[in-house]
This record gives sequence, structure tokens and C-alpha cells, in this order.
Amino acid sequence: KLSFYKQNINKKAKVLFESDCKEDFIFGCTENYIRVKTKQNNNLINEIIDVRLKKIDTDGVFIVEFL
Repeated sequence: KLSFYKQNINKKAKVLFESDCKEDFIFGCTENYIRVKTKQNNNLINEIIDVRLKKIDTDGVFIVEFL
């Protein structure tokens, strides 16, 4: 899994953000099921957003940047 994630660093992706929020983060998944997170923003829930996969955090989840 980690090697697959590393292949996707800095790539663009579409993410569906879920209502799953923990520790000030909101979580989602890309079209190919990569878990991502960003600072919590309830306006993102159930929205598909274009992002760049920036960094794999210590919990194994990508931190994203909005495009």
C-alpha cells in the first residue's frame, strides 16, 4: 500500500469528502480509494473536489492541497 501511495505523491486527483471528521480534519477518498485528509471544512462534505496529493502523514493518510 505504501509503495502505491508513494507513486501518487504530487499527482492530481478527484476526492469525495465524507462526513468523517476527527481531530480538526475531514477525510475522503480518491477515485482509486486513496485515503486523504485536510483541515475540517463542513462545506466539503459529500463534494467531489480536485486536489493534489501532497504528503503522506504519519497515520498513512495523504494530506491534500486544493487546485
